[in-house]
Amino acid sequence: MVSNPTQLENCKRMKISGLMLALLMVLTPVLTLGTASATGVNSGGDTDCEVLWNDQGFAVTSGLNANLQSSGNHLILLTPRVLDVGVNCVNSAGDDVTLELEYNTQTVTDVSTSALAVQTVQAVAGQGTMHTLTFEWDDGTHSGSAIIRVIPMLLNTTDTTPRISMWYGKVNQHNDNGVWTTDSDGVSGAGSYAQWGSEGYGDRKLEYCQKFWPNTTSIQLRDFREEITFWTLCEHQGRVRVCTEQQHGQQLDRLD
Repeated sequence: MVSNPTQLENCKRMKISGLMLALLMVLTPVLTLGTASATGVNSGGDTDCEVLWNDQGFAVTSGLNANLQSSGNHLILLTPRVLDVGVNCVNSAGDDVTLELEYNTQTVTDVSTSALAVQTVQAVAGQGTMHTLTFEWDDGTHSGSAIIRVIPMLLNTTDTTPRISMWYGKVNQHNDNGVWTTDSDGVSGAGSYAQWGSEGYGDRKLEYCQKFWPNTTSIQLRDFREEITFWTLCEHQGRVRVCTEQQHGQQLDRLD
């Protein structure tokens, strides 16, 4: 469910000629990289397909499986790098499988009882925050298709860059000296001013940065996404404000 994945914004202050420069960053829901195959989802009859990846130049068949999502699509979360993504479709009855793997308008095709198609993905700075591949297979009797998303992540807990994080429906976060902290007001969110009034900062990101770092003069989107812990909107129970802690990894369906 994520046409607009987590809008997490980071502000970075750097002193340049006496001015403070702020950087903006978009983060995403995170899930732990695992080893799941497509068997039972991207399969039919005697054909089973799995999605694999490895560093560029190394055989994908000796690499790792992509995470299989409930939708039948696949997710690869990893630190920034150039990688090869492959789909391997095997027909146990000995029938040929026609397999097509598309990425950036380029299609790789293989026809075999054990069809293998591989694409190279530049999951590095300046190449986007998410890469999408699609594949289709057909063994003459059954067919299937799925989406593969590759998301380079900054798995870095030592970055002291001042930055903010916004995800619609959740309380905003800010990171000062390497620590993510929920906004103490418990209500500031990613909605716009028109939607939420003074509580909506989605269209006032610079102003939100200035809330914590008054000398901030500009913001900039970062190259990569990042894993954080965030809080849902708080609810009032009597005189007490109650907040529920969540992890981005629990928001997996937002990427389906």
